Amino acid sequence: MAISNAQLDYDAHIGFYANLGMLTGDDREDAYWHRQAEYMHALSIFDAIRDVHLDAVSLGHRVARPEAKLQLQFGVGRRTKFLWLSLQHLVGLVHPGRTEPLAHDDVEQAAQDLNAIYINIRGTLDNLAWCLLDLFGEQRTRDIAKTTPQIVSLFGKGFLKDQNLGAIAMVMNGFDEWNRDLRTRRDPAAHRIPLSVPPALLDVDTLESYKGTQQEWVEASTAALKAANEGADSSALFQKAEELNTKLESIGSFRPLFVHHPDDGAMSIYPTVPQDIGQLVRIARELFAAIADNHPA
Repeated sequence: MAISNAQLDYDAHIGFYANLGMLTGDDREDAYWHRQAEYMHALSIFDAIRDVHLDAVSLGHRVARPEAKLQLQFGVGRRTKFLWLSLQHLVGLVHPGRTEPLAHDDVEQAAQDLNAIYINIRGTLDNLAWCLLDLFGEQRTRDIAKTTPQIVSLFGKGFLKDQNLGAIAMVMNGFDEWNRDLRTRRDPAAHRIPLSVPPALLDVDTLESYKGTQQEWVEASTAALKAANEGADSSALFQKAEELNTKLESIGSFRPLFVHHPDDGAMSIYPTVPQDIGQLVRIARELFAAIADNHPA
């Protein structure tokens, strides 16, 4: 079943539980239902972005112009598949209700998924812009794009001045605020600082435990390396260091957050990341409709 535009918003999912009378107004009691709503929202986005992937490939078969076909099938089509796969993987690692700290390898994988998501959101927008230029752009805009390709942007004022893209400009105006927020807070390509996921949060008690265990791990690792360099049997020392590292990875409590620049603070993965993909879905649906109107099946 197709996901409606309303279901692309987290508010629709938490509203469902509110309408059932599940929410009490107490944050602690309502936390379970918020986590359920975040998960159901993410599941809706899985289906929605998958459908955009399929629609892009299908629409690419209908357009005749080679560049537009390329941008739809191999640009939008591939990138939206990456988004679908990356979001599924991220939610599998970092469920909305997870509290167990992330192991080091899982931290790296979650960060990789996050960066793939935001780079491909931005890339999909660029693919759509180039597709529209090929299908509808004035010759003047095409000529400028040859020497100044950065002008080709769905949010670029110069690009949207093209008289043939007036309807597109009206669509994109509704997403200006989202685009500004995306670029200033979450776009790794714009900031050159990759996104990352904190493995756990530490309070006063767990911080002391972490520091003590970390010191033990440093001492055990140093002793193991020294023994190995001296040709002594170091297997027990390396095993002890590994056990201490495992203990380190279990200290604290996980919250689904991600960070950009250290000075900017943390952002919640839910509903932020699925919501951003949902905005891309909305844009794609609007633009696909405009293309289909001019290229009927």
